Amino acid sequence: MKKILFVSDVSLDQYNSVRDILYNIISDVGLSQYQRILVKTKGRMHNPIQQESKGNLKTYSNTRLKFTEYLRNGSSTVNQKIWFIIHRIFYKISKLINIGDKYVEFDRLSYIKSIIKNEKPQLIVFLICSPKPEYAEYCIKRKIPYISVLYDTHIGDPKTDKKTAYINEKFIIENSEGYYVPDFFYFLYSQTYKSDKIKKFCLPLLVSKASVLESYEKSAEKYKFTYFGQLQSFRNADKIKSLMRELNMKLDVFSTENHKSDDVFSVHQAVTGKDLYNVVAGSDFLVAIDNSAPYQDYLPSKAYLYVSFTKPIIIFGDNSKSAIKEFLSDYPWLYYQNINDSTEGLRDFINNT
Repeated sequence: MKKILFVSDVSLDQYNSVRDILYNIISDVGLSQYQRILVKTKGRMHNPIQQESKGNLKTYSNTRLKFTEYLRNGSSTVNQKIWFIIHRIFYKISKLINIGDKYVEFDRLSYIKSIIKNEKPQLIVFLICSPKPEYAEYCIKRKIPYISVLYDTHIGDPKTDKKTAYINEKFIIENSEGYYVPDFFYFLYSQTYKSDKIKKFCLPLLVSKASVLESYEKSAEKYKFTYFGQLQSFRNADKIKSLMRELNMKLDVFSTENHKSDDVFSVHQAVTGKDLYNVVAGSDFLVAIDNSAPYQDYLPSKAYLYVSFTKPIIIFGDNSKSAIKEFLSDYPWLYYQNINDSTEGLRDFINNT
């Protein structure tokens, strides 16, 4: 059976939309004739590697055992434990001489190389945020075709070193079989690199009709207003809280971050998969927070989840032109609340919807 190796900076047990993108790509019925192998790139690569196979999907992950726990682990050989100790020593030394990040990257590449050598895939798919020319170089050396699937933009990130990013990304694009970017970033990439290798795609985040109907049947707990994600400063969480307090609104927040509940935000642990769908189905209004500058061109990926359930959507933001506003421009049950304007219109929207 032919093999496709997916190299990603998320795993399937994480609570974010990138995980959902990865899951939907890997689960695509068009790939059923291939064995799919998933490798997560982040984490401590010098930790022992675990393998798990389920159907046509094999995953490689790192154990999260502490140093003493691993040494007492009876399932590991003496050689594996010695190699683990050597890695840990080199990692500690690299941190002391301020090259810890470089060592981690070296260790990560070695980890990926070992899996490629072992699995011998016919195609490698990279689903990672920042360009890694060293990964491309290794694929070229081994004569393994690869494609990249972006879920975000690197060259368009305001924090990116544009000169370095351009050199790295251009090299990866030119040597790839295809460089797939979300459609809302396609113009930026096509104008920047002018390559026919660049392809646009829609993020595979829409929920199937069958899953939506099942969630409506199974949703038990009811929520008035719900939000899924983080409450970062560039999302104006404090201003939004003041507006909600003014309207006497309580917001149920499902997040991986350690936010504290208060009189406005009721914080819950993040949910994913069917649990996430059930919460969405049980909500009266779904809340999205628009990204402020310099991230105003970024589309909050939860927009795909929200429209799948055809629920009323409230967006808080301050952008005259934003990615999410454009994405939902034809959506009939939408209210965009500018955080600097009166909330009278929002009050009417809530009462009349």
